[in-house]
Amino acid sequence: MSDEVAAALLRPGYVIETLVEDGVGALAGMAALDQGLGAILDAAIRLLAAREAYVFVRSGDQLRLRVSRGLYESVAATATLAVGEGIEGWVAEHGEAVAISDASRDPRFRDLPGRALPVGAMLALPMKLRGEVIGVLVAAKQEFSGFSD
Repeated sequence: MSDEVAAALLRPGYVIETLVEDGVGALAGMAALDQGLGAILDAAIRLLAAREAYVFVRSGDQLRLRVSRGLYESVAATATLAVGEGIEGWVAEHGEAVAISDASRDPRFRDLPGRALPVGAMLALPMKLRGEVIGVLVAAKQEFSGFSD
């Protein structure tokens, strides 16, 4: 270690400043990620004529709602599912897309508490990074109609 690096490490406040800078950088990255995901959800709603769209992000064996459009804020703030639970959890577990014309008839379906309107058709897509599922993107309609290619 050079004398300059050692002196910088010993300078009062260096560690705190570094942690704050790293924290701010991470938060800025999250804000950019949320904005990017929000733009994707907006496009999904338009392209698929969906009523709502949302992204669950995987954290260990849990899925946490990260960004949503068309859901009540109270749903968005508290929604979590276990991997394997509900259609979203099934997609996270198996890494395969699911398109259902009547979600309420699917035995895997678990409604999110506080959802404004019932779900008819649902499309759930795995989000993968280096072959590993890191989240699930969902678009849903109230109508019982499939999603076109």
